Amino acid sequence: SALKRELQAVDFAPFKALSDLPLGMSAHIVFEDIAPDGPATTSPTMVRLIREEIGFDGLLMTDDLSMEALSGSVSERARASLAAGCDMIL
Repeated sequence: SALKRELQAVDFAPFKALSDLPLGMSAHIVFEDIAPDGPATTSPTMVRLIREEIGFDGLLMTDDLSMEALSGSVSERARASLAAGCDMIL
């Protein structure tokens, strides 16, 4: 889609340029045109995009899971984040 192309060219470009850094953090935002399956932190689609399209292979940590930006209990949020492909939960 046009939005996905714009995101890749503009929004994701800085992350791609810095993809060799050792640590990264997910965000609890939804990219509806790319991954309507949920917020990036718990979305296997977005984690795959981070790993494959952006090229980040360092440690991917979540943003704070206790700040009520995600649904479910903290333990459910943690399990969903790990299942999506995040390496560490905060």
